[in-house]
Order: sequence, then C-alpha cells, then structure tokens
Amino acid sequence: MHYAGFIIEEKAIPTCVFHEDSYEQVGTSVAYSINNTRTGLTYGLKHSLESAKKAIDKNGARWLSELPSHQMDQEAPVVA
Repeated sequence: MHYAGFIIEEKAIPTCVFHEDSYEQVGTSVAYSINNTRTGLTYGLKHSLESAKKAIDKNGARWLSELPSHQMDQEAPVVA
C-alpha cells in the first residue's frame, strides 16, 4: 500500500524458539516494512499497519529530507 510517499509492505517473518543451542521455527508472524517509493530503501519493520503509519507520520518528512538529491530522481528497483 502507498502511504504519504512510502510503500508499506506486509512481510511474513519466521517465529522461532531457542532450544539449548539452536533455533526452531514454530510459525510465522506478520510485520510491515516501510520502504521509500523511489529508492526502495527500507526504513523499518513494524508490528502493525497502524504502527507503520504512525512512524511515517512522525519521521517521514525527515527521512525524505535526508536522501541525497540524486537518489530522489531514481526509481525504486523492481522486486519480483
């Protein structure tokens, strides 16, 4: 989904438990990745869509202003 100049993507994240000396995957959880629409740069993962939107509302203007101007003219890479 597009939100305020960013893309929020739902990601499946493995849920693991630790057993003595190794991890065992016991399921998956959902996380939301906040990505720049132009560069594809990921700014973070959040536990809910609402949390991702709040992070963009709070930090989005700063994140965009910190990009070098040459990156603002690039299109995001296509991920299959």
